[in-house]
Amino acid sequence: QRRQAAPPDLHIPGDAALAIAGLLESWPTRIAAKTQSISASGEVASISVLISGDAAAFISAIRPPEGWKLQEPRLIGVDTSTRINLELRRAIP
Repeated sequence: QRRQAAPPDLHIPGDAALAIAGLLESWPTRIAAKTQSISASGEVASISVLISGDAAAFISAIRPPEGWKLQEPRLIGVDTSTRINLELRRAIP
């Protein structure tokens, strides 16, 4: 078999599972939240949750894992609940 060197600008994606696991470690367990979706790639991880009432306590409890940056949360009113869309991006060294 033939072997080729990788191009110098080839970027190997990271493991987004680490970002999800780190985010779940800071998940506020005393606040009722219904997970709507979770998605992850090597550079971005996102979670959408539904909170009854005020979402400020949930948002303030979330801490991004080391090496990741939490983007500004997006809030959407849904009847008497709030959907929170959280996005993590790998921090650029």
